[in-house]
Amino acid sequence: MTTTEKAFTQPSPSAACTTFRPLKIAFIGPARFPIREPYAGGLEAFCHILVKTLRTHGHDVDFYAARGSDGHVTSLEFPTVDWTDHHQQATDDSYPPGSRELEDLAFRRTMDHIAETDYDLVHNNSLHPSVFDVAAHHNLLTTLHTPPVPDMQDAILAAGDCAGSFAAVSAATAGAWRLPSQPSVIHNGVDCGQWKLGPGGPHAIWFGRIVPEKGPHVAIDAARAAGLPLIIVGRVGNPMYFRSEIAPRLGPDVMWLGVLPHSKLASLVGRCCVTFVTPRWDEPFGMVAIESLACGTPVAAIGRGGVTSVLAGLPIDVADDPNARPSSAAVAGVGLADAAEAALPGGRGSGLARALLGGGLAPTHRRRAHDAQAGDLLAEGKTTEQHLADQLAQIALTVRNYERQAFRDYAVQNFALPLLTERYVELYRRTTS
Repeated sequence: MTTTEKAFTQPSPSAACTTFRPLKIAFIGPARFPIREPYAGGLEAFCHILVKTLRTHGHDVDFYAARGSDGHVTSLEFPTVDWTDHHQQATDDSYPPGSRELEDLAFRRTMDHIAETDYDLVHNNSLHPSVFDVAAHHNLLTTLHTPPVPDMQDAILAAGDCAGSFAAVSAATAGAWRLPSQPSVIHNGVDCGQWKLGPGGPHAIWFGRIVPEKGPHVAIDAARAAGLPLIIVGRVGNPMYFRSEIAPRLGPDVMWLGVLPHSKLASLVGRCCVTFVTPRWDEPFGMVAIESLACGTPVAAIGRGGVTSVLAGLPIDVADDPNARPSSAAVAGVGLADAAEAALPGGRGSGLARALLGGGLAPTHRRRAHDAQAGDLLAEGKTTEQHLADQLAQIALTVRNYERQAFRDYAVQNFALPLLTERYVELYRRTTS
């Protein structure tokens, strides 16, 4: 575990946490997209899955979310972002004229209602600054799912010690925000009953939001460098980016299938040989990585942000991005055999390394080979993204031969949905005590 990770706490799951009285929870989701399948992104998937699981465990959850969501409070809903007349300018982090004003109005109405309603806890998963006003009336827990958002960061600093408590999906994300109190780090979870072990297959896959910061264009270049046919699945969140960087790269060896429901996507991932995970920003967590691993499908990933901690217990390499923030780059070497035993519960790392490698070349030796080649590639005048694509291609060709069951076991042991639920319920208890 790195110094950065040690600076934050992660509650330990305890079966006893489910024996207490049910809680009445106001669960606030993001406002931009409906929270239902097919999910617009990892944040929407997190909210939907956790709300359903909390209700299954007997908790009384009022879900405040965008219009068209599944199981939300319909009398107080957020308006979503409508790009109908501005489709070509659409992005996942901006607004068409008038849309932000409608969202602000909806949040003010909802926060007034929550302030006047009896709740044990308000769990905020939105990116709106007005939510911190309810900390004067209720126990407020905010989970940080993204890099810092300026107006939300300003609201936290303005509220100071009255901003409530915080959790983050990774140590990298926690460390990126300026917070008045130490956050708990609770990794996202995956429904291992839905994301099942698959047989693998000849194709590589990339899935997620098709936006510049997710880097699917790097995945295409890496797949071609490795000689692997690639399937792309995901919603176009930035039409200009898709038109300029993705559409010209499509061809007989690169297919874009659009958006798929999770059941079909999970089946497809399980029938692929490797998943490319290609963040071009400091990825908050890396949900696609644990979903892929749950299917037994290994990942070839760029080591930025939370992706490095997700893979920390696996004896596989990550591609080094020289543009990564120092905190990300420092963690990038963790996904190796020498960290596996320490990172996995019960000291299972060395056994996992043996299961994956089958007695082959030690990852630390491969790592030195990557490091040496990195200097050669840059000396040849290749761009950063060409360099990353070459690294990813080599990683993909190596990990696709590893034992799939070992990846599945790693996901189940570390990221199964019951772990997520138990850790949050424990944190809820601590927040309300």
